[in-house]
Amino acid sequence: MKRNKSQRGKIRFRGIPKGKPHDWFFKIIMGEPDMAKKLILHFTPGYISKEVSLNHLELAPTGHTGSWFDSSFSDVIYKTRLKKGRATHVLFLFKHKSYIPRFPVQMQLLEYMTHLWKQDTRQNKPFSHVVPIIFYHGKQAWMEKDLADFFDELPPTWKHLVLDFQYILVDLNTISEEEILQKSEAGDLRAFLLTLKFAKNLNELSQRLPILTTLSWDDKKIETPSTRVLRQSIVNYIGELVVMNRMSVSN
Repeated sequence: MKRNKSQRGKIRFRGIPKGKPHDWFFKIIMGEPDMAKKLILHFTPGYISKEVSLNHLELAPTGHTGSWFDSSFSDVIYKTRLKKGRATHVLFLFKHKSYIPRFPVQMQLLEYMTHLWKQDTRQNKPFSHVVPIIFYHGKQAWMEKDLADFFDELPPTWKHLVLDFQYILVDLNTISEEEILQKSEAGDLRAFLLTLKFAKNLNELSQRLPILTTLSWDDKKIETPSTRVLRQSIVNYIGELVVMNRMSVSN
């Protein structure tokens, strides 16, 4: 059966994968291009958003790199192009983290980028631009460190020999509820961010359920497929968190 245009480029799951409710919620909502566009506009520096064409955002498959990234459930990739010059690919890599990773996050990002650039080389294309965005809402504080900081007793004069690059961090622990609510022109974004911000505290989250339902409407208070997906996903997500909480208490 053929899918119509409105169905293409969407992430769909039949159910919440066991033990991965945070990843599921993040990926199902970020599968909506309009949500990705709002996140880019609100949480990336202006010098990035003004250079890319956000009207051409297109959800890209995560399985095109031929690496461990193929099975990385929590990642979402959007491709677009620069506003000026040649049609150079720009990829926004949204990497979701609900806990502190064991290994430097730069290792995961670098492996993805090198696989992508190898593919570009095979196809005789210029390297694609990659904008890595780490989206974090874990309990522990996120510590931003350079790759050089993970080496033991690295001579200071060697630091420039260590490959390094920056990523954009959206840490919900450092963004207050008031700051989120001030984004008045993006109600669905506020609902998404607040749900994840309080996901580790079910009492706080349940108290905000009425406002989350209200915010999940379209900015013009019009019912759309995206708002239905958001509201239903919030309900399913919270329901799964409640089940997991009960199971952990009983054990």
